[in-house]
Amino acid sequence: MFLTADQLAALADECGDYAPLVWFLGWSGLRIGEAVALRVGRVDASRRRIRVEEAATEVGGRLVFGTPKTHEARTVIVPGYVIDRMKPLLAGKAPEDYVFTAPRGGPLRANNFRRRVFSTAVARIGIPDLVPQDLRDTAASLAISAGASIKAVQRMLGHASANVTLDIYGGLFEEDLENLADTLEERYG
Repeated sequence: MFLTADQLAALADECGDYAPLVWFLGWSGLRIGEAVALRVGRVDASRRRIRVEEAATEVGGRLVFGTPKTHEARTVIVPGYVIDRMKPLLAGKAPEDYVFTAPRGGPLRANNFRRRVFSTAVARIGIPDLVPQDLRDTAASLAISAGASIKAVQRMLGHASANVTLDIYGGLFEEDLENLADTLEERYG
């Protein structure tokens, strides 16, 4: 499921204190576990770069930290308006502190966030079947609609190959073909 930019903004508003997380997930393409494990020192706000080196997974009620899904670190560049929303979460924290934290500090638990914040917010905006993974899909959709190449989307999402990205999001490029034909017609016709 893909949200429009307006739906993403509405969802973020409904998530209150967790709006920066929703903005981040919906525009960066990171997995929720990658966002949970994100540390302040891996955010270069002035260059809008996020270094993805770690992911968190809940196993038996405990958070387990390891490498991202593809076992490859990557750097993602996010829009300035996403960084602007994250800056208050970075202020005054040490480089090893988590960016997105639980209400009383410490690492955020993705399942608690989904159950206590996200599910209620999606119900309020009228899209009850939405899950945090859909924000990753939203980021891909928004990037493609903005003209991103398949390689750029692959790198953003951390897919092992462009084939994986095409298998998942290839249908979104169909509209781009029509837009391309229109642009060529305007420019050269």
